[in-house]
Amino acid sequence: MSSLVSFAKRLMTANPTMKSSGSGSEIQAPRGSYPPISTMGTPIVPLPATITERLPLELVEQFIDYLRDDARSLSRCTLVCRAWLPASRHLLFKSAVVHPIFLNAGIPFFIGHINCSAALRDSTQVLYGTNDGIFMVSGLPQGVVSGSSPRQVLAGVSSITHIEILEHYDLVVFLSGRQIMAIPLSTINTTTNVKGGRSCVRVSSHVSFFKVGVVAGRTVVCIVKVGSSTTTIKLMEPFVTSPWQNSLRMYKDFSVSEKVISINFYGTKVVAGTHDHDFDVIDVETWTSQTLLNPDVWVPGVRWGTCLAAYPIGQEVLLCYDVFAILVDPQGRLSRSEKILWLTKSVQAVAYRDPYLLAFSPTHIEVRHMETGSVVQKIWINHRLLCTSSELFMIQTDEGQVIGLKFPDSIPETLRYPSAEGG
Repeated sequence: MSSLVSFAKRLMTANPTMKSSGSGSEIQAPRGSYPPISTMGTPIVPLPATITERLPLELVEQFIDYLRDDARSLSRCTLVCRAWLPASRHLLFKSAVVHPIFLNAGIPFFIGHINCSAALRDSTQVLYGTNDGIFMVSGLPQGVVSGSSPRQVLAGVSSITHIEILEHYDLVVFLSGRQIMAIPLSTINTTTNVKGGRSCVRVSSHVSFFKVGVVAGRTVVCIVKVGSSTTTIKLMEPFVTSPWQNSLRMYKDFSVSEKVISINFYGTKVVAGTHDHDFDVIDVETWTSQTLLNPDVWVPGVRWGTCLAAYPIGQEVLLCYDVFAILVDPQGRLSRSEKILWLTKSVQAVAYRDPYLLAFSPTHIEVRHMETGSVVQKIWINHRLLCTSSELFMIQTDEGQVIGLKFPDSIPETLRYPSAEGG
């Protein structure tokens, strides 16, 4: 079998699209040509197609299966020829936790610079927020394959930097400049080029950012206004204003005596990540407030970084910073002695889906299993994060391509792999 594997590696192309550091699966966008790979001083080059085409498919599948734990070699096998692609790609993607879905390549051409996005629960429609309004792509997942063109569904508003869909309440909430606006989903779903001033309701002004979640059993839109030394937080909930329209009304409001930079929810609590590297916990029912970290946890001289997010995991809470992540117990003490150190010190956002934690850096996405904290997958690609909803994670590459990231249990079979090219 060793000679079979050696022969297989001779057939692999010298242009890898996958990096490997010995742990997990790593998918990387092509970055140009690579020099021939050498073994014992002998360059490895692909054999002519006239030879590879004469190899029995059963033999090919046998030695590709032998490479099932070698992601780097499997990646090269996908580039040998068309016949090698299905078997090697099946094993390569089977080991991946998160799968990329290549969305319409023409989207940036039609709508220009994309600031943010949001998907419906079944991912059949995606809204894109831009500097010139809101655009919609319909017909997904079929539309992904057929390349349906986006249409502008809301004009007259500018600089849309965050957008959320409250599908159950027929509401679309978005941040335009520093104003929170709301519009019925059914309005933009059935009309083209709605004028923003006529159909949108201004909910709040002078807003720094907002977050949608569930607290105390209520769906809320958490509006954050950061001042010079304090932060005002408003929790607003959807309500019916008429038989054909919903809007938002005040549920709770309170202040935090620090600058807040992130918001998360669990149970009856709002967790606010502050500029001072701590997390404040506010219970909206009892109005009690406390810091999440025990003072004994703080280590002088250690850079804690920016508070990104907090997630409850059983009886523990996962605190994520831009440098590392830690697990603490209900008393705010470390429940694990070792921190989860990111591969780079440039993590800008995190997202948690039990049992996986995704960390987004400008050049790559790392996926970790929370039981061990180990890296199970790395996706190497230069990108901007568009949204991290539970329905669909979306990024945009430097080249403008929009890519959805989904877990295998939520990917339609017809969209799991891009079509074969080359060979």
